[in-house]
Amino acid sequence: VLGFHSASNTAALAVRVVHDFNRTVGVIYSGLTLCASAVSIAMITVAVIVVDPLVALAAATVLCATYAIVYSLVRHRLVRNGTITTRHWKSRAQLIAESFAAIKDVIVHRAQPAMVEEMTRHSAAIAAAQASTPAIAASPKYVLECITAAGLVAAALWLHGTAGAGRWLTHLAFLSFAAYRLLPAMQQVFATLAGMQAERVAFEGILDGLRWG
Repeated sequence: VLGFHSASNTAALAVRVVHDFNRTVGVIYSGLTLCASAVSIAMITVAVIVVDPLVALAAATVLCATYAIVYSLVRHRLVRNGTITTRHWKSRAQLIAESFAAIKDVIVHRAQPAMVEEMTRHSAAIAAAQASTPAIAASPKYVLECITAAGLVAAALWLHGTAGAGRWLTHLAFLSFAAYRLLPAMQQVFATLAGMQAERVAFEGILDGLRWG
């Protein structure tokens, strides 16, 4: 334990306890949300398969493939956002600690503008990274809504030609309701995975501290 504390920066430890711990709690909470959304998706998918297996297979393929492609494209950016947030939080905490420790020298040498500029730079980097992650998490929503609307139109045309006169409208109403409930659940899963990926750096930092301790 003494070796861990002697080898660790005090400001970095303060950030890990105050900031990274809250981010880790967010990862755990996101995991619970992910499980609940996955159960909802599974139940809706089973219901659609019972009604129309072909439409269910096509919809699942398109939605899952779209989310998988988007996730593969943004995964590294999310990790980068988490790394930037952690690094600048540590640098900002260290700057605050050093400025208070040497406050007399800061005032005498009139170094306040330089320290304010450095603090502004760290804060801007943190704000940009934290604003980017929710934007990335919400990015597939509107594209998938357009794809779902087009899919419902295609399903209406296909059902009108294959199902009976009294059945196709009922099937379409059910598929529309299923899509209305399925799309938010899938978006929730994607947003949760995106948030967990962005906070992975903080989670790994907490684990490293526990192993040292």
